[in-house]
Amino acid sequence: MAQKREEEKRTETTRTVTDRDEKLIARTRDEEAHIPVVEEELAVGKRTVETGGVRVQKEVTAKPVEENVRLHEEHVTVERRPVNREVTPDDLHAFESSTIEMREMAEEAVVEKRARVVEEVVVGKESSERTEHISDTVRRTDVKIEPITGTTPHTRNFTDVEANCRTHYDKNFANSGWEYDSGYSHAYRYGYDLAGSGGGDWSTVENDVQSKWETRNKGTWDRFKDAIRYGYDQGRT
Repeated sequence: MAQKREEEKRTETTRTVTDRDEKLIARTRDEEAHIPVVEEELAVGKRTVETGGVRVQKEVTAKPVEENVRLHEEHVTVERRPVNREVTPDDLHAFESSTIEMREMAEEAVVEKRARVVEEVVVGKESSERTEHISDTVRRTDVKIEPITGTTPHTRNFTDVEANCRTHYDKNFANSGWEYDSGYSHAYRYGYDLAGSGGGDWSTVENDVQSKWETRNKGTWDRFKDAIRYGYDQGRT
């Protein structure tokens, strides 16, 4: 008989907690606040820019040059020599009129310019590729979720058991990709606060706790249920 009264008392307590939570959920639905989580991504593109070049101009310049050349010259000389000999037959031709000419020859410098190609300037372009390392910063919005402690006081504060919760997190969820402060802490505190509301054994309240949790955090029960259960047990000790 006493056991029956104890079960009826536990059921009534659970129903009272359920009614209060349902009212809180209904009020939360009417007062929803949407917080967008924004994350920047680095998008690196390419564009063609003018980085420089070369301008080739052709102009004509003159410079003085000097060169030595040897030139040959001829000069006619006339010399009178005294002679005393007998006349020969050939000498008799001297009585005939005649003219003898001897011309002078000389070399003179002739300047001629010949053009030769001595060099070529080739202007072209070569293509190459290089890898440039881009460093920048991108921003991301982080939303930190912190539960609000219920009005029903515990004999202990959550800070008294949080060290145990952190140890439990390090042992079971450290590699889950969720940090304690921004992910699991609210699950531990949620279970702890439920225990402070007078809940019974976990097996009797689990379904109701799951329903409420999924209403507020849809699709995350399987991830956080063990943390909620641990927080619940800590609140009942």
